[in-house]
Amino acid sequence: MTARRGWGSAREHREAERFYRDLMGLPPRRFVPGRRVGAPRFVEARGESEAAPDAEAASEPTEHALDEDVAAPTTKVTVPVGSRFFLKWTANGAAKVINSFEVLVKKNEGDEAKREPRELIATHEHAKGEVRITIRVERDGKPHGFRPELGALAATRSPGGKQWLFRSIFQAREPGVLLFTVTQPDGTRLTKEVTIVEPAKPLNEKRQYMLDVIDRWMPSSVKKPRPPKPPELVPQDEVGRVYADGKPVAAGTPLPDILQASGWTPAMVKSKLELQKATKALPTTSCGDVLATLLRLWGCDFDDDCKWTTRAFGIRDDGTETITEKGVTITRSKPGKRPHGAITKGYYQSASEAFAKSPPLLPSPGDVLVLRSGPKPTDLFISHVNVLVATSDELWTTANGGSGRLADEDQIAEVSSCEVQYTTPDATHPKGIPVLVSVTDGGQKLLDGWVILDKIPNPLFAADGSRRSSPKCPPKAPSTTAPKSSST
Repeated sequence: MTARRGWGSAREHREAERFYRDLMGLPPRRFVPGRRVGAPRFVEARGESEAAPDAEAASEPTEHALDEDVAAPTTKVTVPVGSRFFLKWTANGAAKVINSFEVLVKKNEGDEAKREPRELIATHEHAKGEVRITIRVERDGKPHGFRPELGALAATRSPGGKQWLFRSIFQAREPGVLLFTVTQPDGTRLTKEVTIVEPAKPLNEKRQYMLDVIDRWMPSSVKKPRPPKPPELVPQDEVGRVYADGKPVAAGTPLPDILQASGWTPAMVKSKLELQKATKALPTTSCGDVLATLLRLWGCDFDDDCKWTTRAFGIRDDGTETITEKGVTITRSKPGKRPHGAITKGYYQSASEAFAKSPPLLPSPGDVLVLRSGPKPTDLFISHVNVLVATSDELWTTANGGSGRLADEDQIAEVSSCEVQYTTPDATHPKGIPVLVSVTDGGQKLLDGWVILDKIPNPLFAADGSRRSSPKCPPKAPSTTAPKSSST
């Protein structure tokens, strides 16, 4: 099984294209002759990275890959602590493949972690022959192992059966240098060196609190609700901002999960599904309502009037108006109409303006990302909103509502990672503008911009992002209905 650096015939190009797009749930697209896609052995992608040397697999990440060029046998990336990076390699899809690696195991709390061998076997009923691949990890020049979570290395076979693709996402925990070596059956060694560094700028308390809220309340789903555990770790003032079924949670009662707190109960999902079937409309997802709940739990006072209001799907824009044209009634944003959105209030950063700078401006953890309906600048409609958790040259990690299929009567709120691609560079945008994959439909979506978390008023924090000893505004008195959360 000799490592190859490229693809041969046009048919192989098309098979590789179909493989990667089908694998990652992307819609088929017109094949462009001459473009190389997918490395046949060790796969690495373009992007931006942040990670840590403990090689701890990220908890249940969702990954979506975009187009990739053939990678060199040796890859080096530098990533910050708190971000994620990936490891990928491929093998003969016709054979049974045995991947051998070591994991770090602690028998008892306080014990030193020891390395133990593990295997990931990928096979199928028509497998011919057996090949063995060895994955070795070193940390700062010394033998190291994966954490036990890596036991769930993902293995996917291409539709045509020619390839196995193995992949896993890792989260950077602390500074250091990780060296991954994948040894093929013919002795070929493919390596990836990951240098984990401290972030250039530490997060202020205001941003860190948003990440803490996400960590407490996600993941969860309508079918498998997971309230914050243990509940005593949820700050009392945060508990006071929790609503369920449109009403504040009474003291001493169990906390709901984030979907219920966002109004997404099984009955709600069923009604949304029935409405969609009756009207033939596009599916409605929970992404905006989950965003509103995250902002509420965080302490958002979007209008800076001590009424503790938030925003949801329409966070970017001002209020709406309903008009009828040629017998068709539509609802659209009307600039200047209250409630004002992030653009009018000066909280918003346009991605087009940010990536026209050199170097480009990047969003920071805690910022609210706004994605358009497609990957082109001509796709103008807003299609998804989420909260940024971390960025790297390889992966952007976000907190999302809206995953899970409405047809299955489910919605999921979780932290997921996707590979970042860019639009074609031009004179205005030398690097292009980021294109991400949305968890709501698996589609590629252009980054429209982001709401800067530091600019959103929060009575719990001072202007410099530090925590106040007491809130600027007194906590809002409990009401019988949830506070207004949407500008649309």
